[in-house]
Amino acid sequence: MARIETTVQIAAPAEVVFAFFVPQRMPYWYGADMQACLTVQGGASDFAVAQKVQITGNLGVREVSHTAVVTALQQAGAHHAVTIGVANNAGTPLLAAAKYPVLVETGRELIAGSTRMKAGTAQKAVLNLISTGIMLRLGRVYRGMMVNMPPTNAKLKRRAESMVARIAGCSEAKAACALEETQGDIKIASLVVLGYDKAEAERILLRHNGNLRRVLAELNTGR
Repeated sequence: MARIETTVQIAAPAEVVFAFFVPQRMPYWYGADMQACLTVQGGASDFAVAQKVQITGNLGVREVSHTAVVTALQQAGAHHAVTIGVANNAGTPLLAAAKYPVLVETGRELIAGSTRMKAGTAQKAVLNLISTGIMLRLGRVYRGMMVNMPPTNAKLKRRAESMVARIAGCSEAKAACALEETQGDIKIASLVVLGYDKAEAERILLRHNGNLRRVLAELNTGR
């Protein structure tokens, strides 16, 4: 199985750079241990992303199917969730249980049992593609820039200033002022630099579900 830390590494950047982490939408389930939902435990070996109530999606990850992971996918499917199974061996119950099975057939490991090598690396690549695609569809990326990123440290603040400057065509100093005014919101700061006040920028973004690409397309059409 892809090591648990590999899968959490896919989910964690969604919180850090896409501001996407919502506990109700992305809890971690390690096997059948419900207490592990909130903390990463080094001994955990099974992984599934699921929801107990109002399930909207389920992602099971394992190269050798396990009852707990398969059951999670089946339960999610019963609640009309879109289910995805990622495995490294063909014909596993996990792939059979998922609506969208993803087979990454990597073959035997060079070191027997060391699935962090070929299997884990291949699954990480698949999960990167899935998470990145989701963020693109949600409008959290604009022209290759992670515009939902919360600038929580000096490095990310500099990155946010660069993004706003690039989007709005202004100096980084002006971008920094706009980010200060908008509490670090890159999309709203960009619109503020373009001449909209903060409240108006928030309304425009809300109308387009936070999708900056659609907002700018509409503004350019109206000019």
